[in-house]
Amino acid sequence: MSKYRFVTGLVVLLIFASVSFSTALMSTSGGSSTVPPPAQTKMLKVVGVVIKISGNTLYLENNKKYDLSNVKVRYNKGKKIAKSKKIAEMFFVNNVLKEVSIK
Repeated sequence: MSKYRFVTGLVVLLIFASVSFSTALMSTSGGSSTVPPPAQTKMLKVVGVVIKISGNTLYLENNKKYDLSNVKVRYNKGKKIAKSKKIAEMFFVNNVLKEVSIK
C-alpha cells in the first residue's frame, strides 16, 4: 500500500511540475503578450547631384526638391568630383529628411 501511495504521489508531482514548467515557458516566449511590439525605425540614405540651393530649398538633378528648414545641413570639403557638381547625401528617418551632407 505504501508503494502505491509513493508512486501515485510521484506521478502527481511530475504532472504538476511539467504543467507549471510549460506555463512558465509559454509566458517567457511571448505566447500571449499584451505588450505591443516596439516601433521600428526606418532609415534611408539617398545620394543625388545638387543643381542649386535657394533659400531653404535643395534642388537636385533628378528634378526633386527638398525643404531644408528643419534639417541639419553639413558642408563637407572632401574630394571634389567636378568644380560645378556637388553631391548631396540625404539621411531620412521614417521618411522624414533629417540631415543633408553636401560634398
